[in-house]
Amino acid sequence: KQSAKNHNFKLGKIVLCQALGTSKAKFIYQTIRELEENTKIHPPYCFIIPAKLHFIENEILQEFAEKLSY
Repeated sequence: KQSAKNHNFKLGKIVLCQALGTSKAKFIYQTIRELEENTKIHPPYCFIIPAKLHFIENEILQEFAEKLSY
């Protein structure tokens, strides 16, 4: 969040991948603010910050988020 602010970069939604390679793997697609408020996120995790998305990529991420949200 701070790095984006320092570089005048507007962050939209990002993908958070949690506990990959385990039976508890989760994928979350939310804004930074939503992720900060999400109490169900536990390490290990990584972030994927999408660049400019094609409208089809955006639709897929939205559908993906709806199916896997918790």
